[in-house]
Amino acid sequence: MYTSKREKQQYFQNGILLIIYIRKIKICYVIMFDFYNECEVEKMGSILLIRNNYPEIHDE
Repeated sequence: MYTSKREKQQYFQNGILLIIYIRKIKICYVIMFDFYNECEVEKMGSILLIRNNYPEIHDE
């Protein structure tokens, strides 16, 4: 895991973020996508960020 906030920020600036796409309360698949195109991915269905690894990404 990344040990500093700066490293985490650099990780997201590189445009890769792991997400879980959930449909009908079941995990269908895990994909990687460009962090800045999240709005496009959201059209596919409900999305949860992996908050266990990145708890600072709460944007509710």
